[in-house]
Amino acid sequence: MERKGVDTIHRHPWPRRGGLIDQLGRDNRLKELRMKALLNQKQLSELAGVSPWTISKIEHGQRLPILGVAYLLAQALGVSIEDIFFPNSISILPVSNGNGTRDRA
Repeated sequence: MERKGVDTIHRHPWPRRGGLIDQLGRDNRLKELRMKALLNQKQLSELAGVSPWTISKIEHGQRLPILGVAYLLAQALGVSIEDIFFPNSISILPVSNGNGTRDRA
């Protein structure tokens, strides 16, 4: 399953370290959540419609996904984008509880 144009990720455009962008790159839980779902990088890449290279670079904090790729990864893993990239945040937005209604997180 190959999607053209979806597999875009961003490099850090500036050398500055320690900001939000750097935190997103280093502190993501993609590998942890992928392994918890018993998936290898190739399987996750097929489910999300991105390349295994993309999965690897994001897991190692070398690249940041664009919002569309982050969404596809979250959907494939059955989690929210926040679960992957903001693991210590507290969501105040309603989230789906799986039966068509919404709960507060």
